[in-house]
Amino acid sequence: MAHIWQILLGNLAMVALVITGWAHLTPSIRPRFGLSREAYFGMTMGIGAVISMAMSAEIEPGVYFDLRAGLVVSAALFGGAVAAVFTSVMAVAFRLWMSGAGVTIGVAGIVIAALLSLLARKVAGSKILFGHVAVVALAQSAAAYLIGSSSISPLHHLGGAVAVAAVGLNFFCILVSGFIILKVRRIRTERDLLRAALAQSPDFYYVKDRKSRFRFANEAVARFNKFDSPAGMIGLSDFDLTQNHRAAELFEEERRIMASGSPLLDQ
Repeated sequence: MAHIWQILLGNLAMVALVITGWAHLTPSIRPRFGLSREAYFGMTMGIGAVISMAMSAEIEPGVYFDLRAGLVVSAALFGGAVAAVFTSVMAVAFRLWMSGAGVTIGVAGIVIAALLSLLARKVAGSKILFGHVAVVALAQSAAAYLIGSSSISPLHHLGGAVAVAAVGLNFFCILVSGFIILKVRRIRTERDLLRAALAQSPDFYYVKDRKSRFRFANEAVARFNKFDSPAGMIGLSDFDLTQNHRAAELFEEERRIMASGSPLLDQ
């Protein structure tokens, strides 16, 4: 039994890694090849679900415990129907390929998790909160327990303690997945708001890298340097914008600021 829990805890770490990886990569993902962001989200969660099943603990021949539910729920709840279809199809296909005595309840669990999450998304509307995640986690866990303990399930003879423990870990996995996605969404929203505020500010705001190249500039800085938009300044330095002797002065000034760690005020 200890070996089984080690596998499931490793499974939990993998799920958290997939969710975190998507959350950090999503700002750079753009619709392409006719696929929307939701489709890519669904495929990512689907790949995670497949990996979760590949890392599953085999309780008895053909009966597996894993944490695919957290990824299926995340896809449907946060990505909608498109993401749910991609994730569910990938997960169902792999579970059918694994076959075994638990294939029927395994497929049923995937479909029910997706449907419950889509229903919760419809009820929640445009603003999904952690409370919605908790409700879905509770509903999905209850459904999984009922399916697993039914007379047609190959798991019903394993005992209530084992079922509750497995369902409880899935419940925790769904909560962790939802928390990570919501937290990163909030950080991204706050960052975008700050970026928009700085971009529209009448004051000069810009950020440079250690090689004195512009990484961010607002509209005021762009207009001052005769650019139509701040995007045209990204990657340029003062040597591209003004005379060499003036650019050299500014460059040395920036070197001194970084070396001393002291701000330059009233200049």
